[in-house]
Parts: sequence; structure tokens; C-alpha cells
Amino acid sequence: MHRLSPAGWRGTAQDRRLPLRAVAAIAGAGIVAVLATGCASRAPHTPRGTVRFRDIEYYALVSDAGSAAAFTAFATDTRDVRVQPSSAARVDTVRATTPRLVTAAERDRWRAAGQPALPKGAAAGRVLSMPAGTFTFMPQGRVLTYQQATSFPEAPSAVLAEIVAHLKPYAGVDPPAPLVARQLGFVLATAPLGHAARTAMWTALLSIRGLHPCGTGTDLAGRAGQWVCVSSRQDEARVLVDVAQHGVLAVADRLLAPSQLYPGVADGSLIGEDTFMLES
Repeated sequence: MHRLSPAGWRGTAQDRRLPLRAVAAIAGAGIVAVLATGCASRAPHTPRGTVRFRDIEYYALVSDAGSAAAFTAFATDTRDVRVQPSSAARVDTVRATTPRLVTAAERDRWRAAGQPALPKGAAAGRVLSMPAGTFTFMPQGRVLTYQQATSFPEAPSAVLAEIVAHLKPYAGVDPPAPLVARQLGFVLATAPLGHAARTAMWTALLSIRGLHPCGTGTDLAGRAGQWVCVSSRQDEARVLVDVAQHGVLAVADRLLAPSQLYPGVADGSLIGEDTFMLES
């Protein structure tokens, strides 16, 4: 069984290469400009101390990856995360669903494989203790520690340069735009950023070339927001924004073309989402 998931404590997910030309003038008129003005100028200051949040994660599990009998199941886990200033962390799995086959095509592939047992997901009650310096606020690339997050650059171009530098071991010097947007969404949702750095990060996210509003929707907790999206030929990164509260509610990934990494999953399908709920 192979698990595909963007969360930092789960390992890495695949990337699809598309040249990134990240810095552009802030995107035109309409909702993106509204988001840029509202979220960046009124971004809240994040207090120092322990960071606490809940991550509800929808993710894929692939059985017999790479074989003709491979099939993909999906599950949802809920985790409470506590991150200390040392970047030590405690991650409690408080709820875990049984993996399931989402589409008729997946069920057909499973039957063709002989109806094997579905892959096992996480177990509720599991506790992961991470030592100092190991928790990362970015789901891919080098570790972005608590202290690094608190000292993030305060200019949009410098923010993007820092994100790209952290991604270099994972995706090279020119990472795809959806991958960059995903990192920015995770950091904005969870990291202890100062006001100026948060403002710069919002501007950096909303300045990614090709990022556009892609409708309203809800996260895995049922909260409503505005999606902004950026795509490669293979996938689309989606960031759900609460315009009124100026926060990131969720980060999702949608498959745009069939992929061997997700056998049987149709293009247009949601292949992962993290919903973030901060605790005060």
C-alpha cells in the first residue's frame, strides 16, 4: 500500500513539473484583488507560544502501486497538532475513517484485482511525538521550523525566494506553481507569522501568475469560503479563503489528467485536502 498525502508528518506527495514564474503584478480586478487588499492589509498578528490547530485531512491510499491491479482508496483523518517554539510537536489522531472506494471505476478495479482487503488507514488514538527541530510548517521540501517561520521575510519577492529555496531539494530550482501555492497555503494557515511577514505572504500567494478565483465552496468542516486556484497540466492547487476573517481555511489538490500515481482516479477528482482549524 502506498499513501499519497501532502501533510508534513506524513512524508512527501508527488509533484508535476511546470515552470514557475511566480512574481507578477497583483492579479487584475475582481475577487483576487479584493482578497489581496483585504487579507494582506488586515492580516492578524499571530501570538508567540505554542501553536495549536486541528487538521482534517482527506487523502489517497494506493494498493499494489505500479501494477496492473492497482487501485486507489480514500480516507479522512482528524489530527490535533501542538507545536512548541523548539519545533517539537505532538500530533494526536482523534478520528480516522475507514478507507473506501469512491467511484464505480475504483470498485471495478478492486473487483478485477480479486476484491483484496482495502488498505489500512490511520488508527484513532495514535499519538506521534516529534523531537525539537523536526516539525515543519511546509508539507514538502526542507523543514520549515517554528523559529524560521517567526523570522520569515517581509517582502513578497523574498517570501517566494524562501519558499523556493526550501523546495529546492524536492523540486529543483523552478518548482511548479501549484506546489508553491500549496506551501504558501499551509504556512498561512498554521505558522506563527508576524504581521508584516503574513502580509507579504498573502501578497506573494495572490501574485502567483495564473492564480484565479475558481468559485465558492466549503471545507471538510463545512465552513464556506472563496477558492483560488492555480494549475499545471496535471493538477490544480486550491486554497479556500475566508474573506471576512482573512484566513486560509483549507488547501486542496485536484487531478486534471489521469496519473499512474492515482490508478483509476478520473481527471477532475479531488485527490487531497487539508482543512485547518486554529485554536486560540
